[in-house]
Amino acid sequence: MKKFSATIAILLLFSASIVWAQTVTQATVDAKNAEVTRLQNELSKAQAEAYEAYTSNSSDLPQKQAKVNTIQAQLNAAQQDAYQTMQSFMAQQNQNQNQNQNQNQNMYNNNFNMYNQNPNMFANNQYQGGGNAFFQVSQLIDDSLEDNKFQIAALSQQLDQNQKMMLYNKYEKGAGGPFALNFFIGWGVGSYVQGDKRGGAFQTVFEGLGFILIIAGVAGDEISAAPVAIGAISMSIGQIYGWIRPFVFAKNYNTTLQNTLNGQVNMFSMLPIIDPVNDKYGFVAKLDL
Repeated sequence: MKKFSATIAILLLFSASIVWAQTVTQATVDAKNAEVTRLQNELSKAQAEAYEAYTSNSSDLPQKQAKVNTIQAQLNAAQQDAYQTMQSFMAQQNQNQNQNQNQNQNMYNNNFNMYNQNPNMFANNQYQGGGNAFFQVSQLIDDSLEDNKFQIAALSQQLDQNQKMMLYNKYEKGAGGPFALNFFIGWGVGSYVQGDKRGGAFQTVFEGLGFILIIAGVAGDEISAAPVAIGAISMSIGQIYGWIRPFVFAKNYNTTLQNTLNGQVNMFSMLPIIDPVNDKYGFVAKLDL
C-alpha cells in the first residue's frame, strides 16, 4: 500500500512539474512580447525627442540620436529573443497539437464556413474557437497556404501584430537558393525545393523535351539539324524560365502570405484558357467561394 501511494505521489508530482513547466514557458513568451512592446513605445518616444532636438538645433541632438540607436539595438535583440522563445514553445506544443489534428480539422472547416457567412464576426473577435490560433495558422501554412488561405485569414484576426510578424518571418520564401539550384543543376530542382511544383514541372518538361530531341538528332549517322535546333531552343526556354521563376514565385507567395495574415483574401482571379483542340483561347474569371 505504501509503495502504491508513493508511486501515485511521484506520478502526481511529475504531472504537476510538466504543467508548471508549460505555465512558465507561456509566461516567458508573454514577458518577451511585453518587453518588445515596451521597447517599441520607448523607441517612438526617443525618436520624437530626437526629431524635436533636430528641428530646434539643440546641442543635445547627438545624445538623443545615440539614445535612439541604443533602444533600436535593444529592440532588435528583444524581437529576436521573443522569436526564439516562441519557437521553443511551438516545439513543445506541437506534441499536443498532433494528437488533436482531427478535431482541429473540423474547427478549420467551421471557421471557413463562418468566415464566408460573416467575416466581421472574426474581425470583432466575437467567435472564440478552440485551440491556439497561432499554432493553428502555422499548421495550415505548413499544409498549404493557397488551399487554406480562407481559414488562415479567419484565424489571423485572433493574432496580434507581433505574432503575424513571427509567422511571416518563419514562412517567407527566399529565391537565392532555388535560383542557384536551377542554374547549376537545372531540371526544376530549385523550384521543387522552393515548394513550386508547377514551376519545377515546367522547367523539367522543357529541358527533358529538349534533351530528348537533341539526342534523337545526333543519334543517327548524320546530325539532323532541325531536332537539334528545336531541342536547344526548348532547353534554353526551360533554363531561362528556371532562372526567373524562383523570384516570381517567392514574390507572389510572400505577397499572398502577408495579405492572408492580414485577413485580405483575393477571391477573384483570372485564369488563361489555352485549348488548341477546340480552338479556344482567352481568360476565365475564377471566384473562390
